[in-house]
Amino acid sequence: MNRITRDRISGALWLAAAVFVTVSGTRLGIGTYDDPGPGFLLFWSGLGLALLAIVLLLLSPGSRASAEEGPLRLPRRSGVLAVVSLALYCWLLPGLGYLAATTGLMLVLFGLGRMRIRTVVLGSLLSVLLSYILFLHVLKVPLPRGILSF
Repeated sequence: MNRITRDRISGALWLAAAVFVTVSGTRLGIGTYDDPGPGFLLFWSGLGLALLAIVLLLLSPGSRASAEEGPLRLPRRSGVLAVVSLALYCWLLPGLGYLAATTGLMLVLFGLGRMRIRTVVLGSLLSVLLSYILFLHVLKVPLPRGILSF
C-alpha cells in the first residue's frame, strides 16, 4: 500500500471520527458562545477535526518518507504512543484531576519530540499552568480536582 492510499484511508477514518464527535456534541447541546452547553467543545473540536481530515483527503502529499517514519519525521510508534496516552488520560482524568493528569499527558507528548528534558518539563508545566488559568479562571469551566484538590 503506497503513501497516498494510506493517507486517504486515514483521512476517511478521521473524517468518520469527526462526524461522530460533532454529532455527539450536537446531541449533548451546543448552547451559545456566552452560555456554552455540554457539547460545545465536542462540536467545535469535531468540526476542526473534520476540516483537518478533509485537508488530508484532498492534499495527501505522497511524500517519500520511509515506512518507519510518519509525516513529521517521528517514528511511527510515536503516533501509537500518543493515542494510547490520550486514551489513558481520558481514563485517569476524573481520578487524578486536571493538573496531575494533564501534566502527565503533556510530559509524554512533549517527550515524543526530539527535545531536551528541561524543555520537555518546562513546556509541559507552562502549557498545563496556562490552560488551567484559561479554563478555570478566565472561562470559568469547572475542571476535575482529583487528588490535588485546589
